[in-house]
Amino acid sequence: MPKKLNCPSCGSNLKPDAYYCDYCGAFFEKQKNVLEEEQFKRFESKENKEPVLPKVETEDLYKDDHFVSDEEIENSRLNSILISYNNIKENNGVTGILFAILFFFIFTSGIFIEAPFLSILIVIVLSGVINGQKEKKKELVMLYQKGAYEKAYKKLAEMPTIQHNLNVIKQKIMLCYYRLNKKEEAKNLIELLNAKPHIKDVHILEVAQKLNVVYEPKV
Repeated sequence: MPKKLNCPSCGSNLKPDAYYCDYCGAFFEKQKNVLEEEQFKRFESKENKEPVLPKVETEDLYKDDHFVSDEEIENSRLNSILISYNNIKENNGVTGILFAILFFFIFTSGIFIEAPFLSILIVIVLSGVINGQKEKKKELVMLYQKGAYEKAYKKLAEMPTIQHNLNVIKQKIMLCYYRLNKKEEAKNLIELLNAKPHIKDVHILEVAQKLNVVYEPKV
């Protein structure tokens, strides 16, 4: 019997493969890293390098009398992956450092004394931009939890090109392949991802193997 897990934030029961809590939304970076390490070991376990699919519990295969094939993934599992890419807390530390540098520059350069209203306006505008991005991420999480994947994809597609970072591209790949039946778009996005330096992602690797495309990102 698998070991029971509980959310450290609210104490709710968790699935063994959960990246986040369904009740309070707490995200578990350590759990995510452990699971991905185990999946990479499965992928590399065969000498012929054939794809080895992650183990799926029998009870997950037949939820609501719906069989999950090798090209499908249950909503709860997909949502865990998507939300891990869309982690709201991922840039909080960086944001705090940037704000600290900004405040230091404003107050030490004399700008605040010469143009206090302009200084305050700059801080307000930057705060609005950052908070706006956080709200967009929260909205995406809500759409994922509701199963509104088409709407979520449109939200991602509407983002300016400058915001198309690694995690945005990864979310679009997962949605295109598993929910929107846009296999060619998924292939194109994987090629785009290859050009961006990052550590190989086990979930994108699985999709690439199923699509028979090369996934070798720059390091």
